Amino acid sequence: MDRSEYRKSTCAIAAFIHPIDGVHCAGRKHLEQPGTPQSATVSIALCTYNGATFLPVQLESILHQTLTPSELVVGDDGSTDNTVALLEQFATTAPFPVQVTINAANLGPTQNFASTIARCNGEIIALSDQDDRWAPQKLHTLVAALTNNPSAGYAFSDLIPWTGDDNETSTATLWQQTRFDAHWFRTTSAVNQVRELLKWDRVTGAAMAFRSNLRPCLLPIPQYWFHDGWIALLSCCLDCRGIPIQEPLLQYRLHASQVTAVGRETMTERVQRSRNVRFDAYMVQSLRFAALRDRLEHYPQRLPAAEYAEILRMIGEKQQHLAARAKMHARSRPERIRPVLEEFMSGRYHHYSDTWVCIAKDLFL
Repeated sequence: MDRSEYRKSTCAIAAFIHPIDGVHCAGRKHLEQPGTPQSATVSIALCTYNGATFLPVQLESILHQTLTPSELVVGDDGSTDNTVALLEQFATTAPFPVQVTINAANLGPTQNFASTIARCNGEIIALSDQDDRWAPQKLHTLVAALTNNPSAGYAFSDLIPWTGDDNETSTATLWQQTRFDAHWFRTTSAVNQVRELLKWDRVTGAAMAFRSNLRPCLLPIPQYWFHDGWIALLSCCLDCRGIPIQEPLLQYRLHASQVTAVGRETMTERVQRSRNVRFDAYMVQSLRFAALRDRLEHYPQRLPAAEYAEILRMIGEKQQHLAARAKMHARSRPERIRPVLEEFMSGRYHHYSDTWVCIAKDLFL
């Protein structure tokens, strides 16, 4: 398993006024008071698996944060290299507590993050992959964004795709490449943030921090979801908006063996990856949104009725779109023409997919 699998998921449920199933918005009053990032306790949740080659660089960048974390909580998923020894050595000299847990069985990336998040003690939890390099101001900037926006549930930043070569001429950031409008996302409503996240994966876990008192709503993370996508989308559905930070706050390391390479995939590689997607993969994705809708039904409505109804409608449409695409890919190419046209006329390609790219994929791949 390579590092790409470790990316890709009350309160600032600060909009929550009443307890939810016995869960109170612990720390809400404190987090809503004006203050500085230093007033909040911050946990870093780091997940590792055979990461000894690159882990020292990431640990060094954590060590040099301008805002010292309250703790580093590590979940190791059964590494067979020198990863655990490196972590134990780091723990002897770090100026903050380091808690290392070795999973009894391999959990996989999402459940390893879920387990590690559950062990964190800070008011804010920053997620960390094992082989990136953080800018010194990363923690301070993310925590300041949440401190200054008490109704927000999470903050996330842009990033720089990085091969590990510091002499390499820097290319565009991820958001520049994907044309993400951070200003619009920051100032729009929670409903529009949900709409955006139903179409695009905008939040990278390694660039994210969120309020820990969201955990009663977020955990457990359902099967089929990546942790970052789940945290971002569910938070917005609960009116705990995301705060994007335009500044790239980490170098996101690229691997030659990655299945999904941020900022590096060529058109030829993209087509080949699309060819390898089995039709039932779309049905699996549809199940993700069934799980999201099910989780929402377990919590009282927090948004105005019309906005909540619109979110449920969009989730249902996303499910329907993915299920329709799954059925298309079970057919021969000529038999796909009519359902593709019907799906196009419904508007769902436009609202929930990369329109023309996905139409071409459904017709020809």
